[in-house]
Amino acid sequence: MLESLELLHLVRTRMGARALRVLDVGSGGGFPGVVWALTEPASSLLLVERRAGRATFLDAMVVRLSLANVVVFAGSVEEIAPRDTYRAAFDVAVAIAVAPPDALAPKLEPMLAAGGSFVGTCPADSRPVDRVGKCLEWEGDTQGQYGYYRAYRIPA
Repeated sequence: MLESLELLHLVRTRMGARALRVLDVGSGGGFPGVVWALTEPASSLLLVERRAGRATFLDAMVVRLSLANVVVFAGSVEEIAPRDTYRAAFDVAVAIAVAPPDALAPKLEPMLAAGGSFVGTCPADSRPVDRVGKCLEWEGDTQGQYGYYRAYRIPA
């Protein structure tokens, strides 16, 4: 949970205090998506989870916690990315321990709005790529207390 809050603080530092449209990839046990939904009720979140059992768990959490600002998608990023509904629909995409950010970022790029960011966890000794996908630019790495984070942004 602390890693989810640390990641939220990092995103807030970069994106400001406005309500965000958030894409959480590989939501699994609800980290960071459910934690963010509880602490950010004005923001809207789409939790993407490819494992059916975990997606069912997330659906149950959304109902039990009355999270009106959350939608769960049971499937992969590759399934959801081409849908027109999600094209340029998110201000920020996040992923904790899903895949290397440099590999995952191009898959998320079509879903990010202009000025949107992708922040993911990665090993501290990994080297960033200056540009991934068509236009995602490396914004920086941050060593937190609970994780190491890499950020990419689509220029506004």
